[in-house]
Amino acid sequence: MALSFPLTGALASKPIDSKIDRLNKDGYEYVTTAGDGTIYFAKRKRRISDTVLIDLVEIDSPSSDGLVESIQVYNCIDKTYKFDGKWKPILAKTIGTNLFNFACS
Repeated sequence: MALSFPLTGALASKPIDSKIDRLNKDGYEYVTTAGDGTIYFAKRKRRISDTVLIDLVEIDSPSSDGLVESIQVYNCIDKTYKFDGKWKPILAKTIGTNLFNFACS
């Protein structure tokens, strides 16, 4: 399940470069850039057995304005992620593969 929540006004109002600097200072790591230009940063939040929660930040997504922040949940043994309350397989050759590899490495 992806949980989205609004960013603080301070982070949301800054130019992209300063947002990226702030993410770096907060411990986020660059994961990948999608074909549509969306940039993904993530930070491992917690690992419980085979399940990993990451904080995910998307920047410059054509489908949103500015930054989108969410929590993603991955099962490292089953190679699945939680979406809408159900475990879904990680599809090959997608951004999900990069995010899964980051979460479970």
